[in-house]
Amino acid sequence: MTEFCPNAKATILAIAGKIDHLHIICTKQFFYKDTGAQSVLAVNVSSIREKGTYDGTCVLSAGDHPFITHDSYIRYKDAVVMRVEKLISAVNSGEITVMENVSDEVFGRILAEYTKTNIKKLLRKLSQE
Repeated sequence: MTEFCPNAKATILAIAGKIDHLHIICTKQFFYKDTGAQSVLAVNVSSIREKGTYDGTCVLSAGDHPFITHDSYIRYKDAVVMRVEKLISAVNSGEITVMENVSDEVFGRILAEYTKTNIKKLLRKLSQE
C-alpha cells in the first residue's frame, strides 16, 4: 500500500456537516504556526440544490472530477488548514478516503477564484517559497 501524501490537487472524501464531501487540497505542505505542524489548505465541494443559495464563484460540473455527478460549488468560506499528520492517520484508519486528483484545468479554475483575503495571502506566501 502506498502512503497518502497530501499535496496540491489531491482530493479526499471526508465528513463535512452530516455527510462526506469531496475536499480539494490547494497547497503544497507547509509549516503553519497556528497548527504547529506541517499542514495543507483544503476547500470542500458541495452540491448545488435547486432552491438553495450557494457561492457561484467557482461552479464544477459532472465530469470535472469522477466524484462530481451534478453541478457543485467550491465552499471558499469553509476553507480549512488541515494537519498533514492527522490527514494521513485518518486515511490509514479508513475515516477519510483518498480520491483521484483534480485535473490541472479544474485546479487552475479553483485557485483563480479564491475570494478570502487570508487565503490569498497564504497562497502568495507559499508560492514564493
